[in-house]
Amino acid sequence: MITALAAIIVLVESGYSSLFSQVRATPFTLLGISLSIVTTIVSYALFGLDAIGDELEGPFGHDENARPLDALVRIIERDILDTLNVTELPPQKKPVDYILS
Repeated sequence: MITALAAIIVLVESGYSSLFSQVRATPFTLLGISLSIVTTIVSYALFGLDAIGDELEGPFGHDENARPLDALVRIIERDILDTLNVTELPPQKKPVDYILS
């Protein structure tokens, strides 16, 4: 789009040079550089959001970001058995490498 705008301005300037002062490439260069920097920042943010979404899309698995469903089920099981006065309760789940599964 910037290239098309520059081409149109150059064509109009070459046909009607008395209406315009001398057109230089510097403003278009600065506009192109600033547009590419903004585009890079926006794409970096979008790719970051995509990576976060990939990490969190499976909340019920066995990876680091998953919910510890096995441990929650074990807690409920222990509470129910305790309510039923069962003396031998299953052991609580312990974290392995700081990850509770």
